[in-house]
Amino acid sequence: MRLMRSAVSFLAVLTSATALLWISPSSAATTCEINRPVRFSGLNWESNLVLAGIERFIVEHGYGCQTSVEIGETLAMLAALQRGDVDVTPEVWPGQIEVAWEKAQKSGKVLAVGHVFDAGEGWYVPRYTLERHPGLKQAADLAKFTDVFADPEDPSKGRIYGCPAGWACGTLNTNLLKALKLDDKYSLFAPGSGAAQKAAIVSAYKRKRDIVFYYWTPTALVGSLDLVKLPLPPL
Repeated sequence: MRLMRSAVSFLAVLTSATALLWISPSSAATTCEINRPVRFSGLNWESNLVLAGIERFIVEHGYGCQTSVEIGETLAMLAALQRGDVDVTPEVWPGQIEVAWEKAQKSGKVLAVGHVFDAGEGWYVPRYTLERHPGLKQAADLAKFTDVFADPEDPSKGRIYGCPAGWACGTLNTNLLKALKLDDKYSLFAPGSGAAQKAAIVSAYKRKRDIVFYYWTPTALVGSLDLVKLPLPPL
């Protein structure tokens, strides 16, 4: 998964966001060339918020501009970017919003200006789960382990903890469930928020309960827990 930072035309004034990351404050202009705050998308996950913080610091201290953050979900902020209601979205996952992303770029109102980092996403289980169930080697094998990941609300099915409600990755998980022919065997549970998603995973992990869930990298959660990403079938 390639992540792209995107911005609208005001970056022609401040050069590109990529250049912003490398120009030292001492060499940058100290008087802002626009007479309003530079508005950043505040998408609610850690890496985007870190990037937004870094870029805001550079714009404020290197270019003398004021900044603000507008909080919202991916598609809402992409629409805001096209309207000019925000100026910079520090991080975009094009694979999750492929149609909307291509449409936004073709509109000429959104410009992808740099590669941020190589990231990953998928379904994870704790390593202790694989040690208990050595037959679970890849995502397709989940069909044989519905009892291990039984849904408390429907024990006849397993439960996969997916994206928080409203996140773009919900569509990805739904399509993956269908592609692997697991949609009649598993319920896709959508936590109410990113914090609720993380709390459910950490709680299960601390109690050594078996859990299968969607997550992404780089994140502190995946880095701090002993997890294994379930391989997907080759394309």
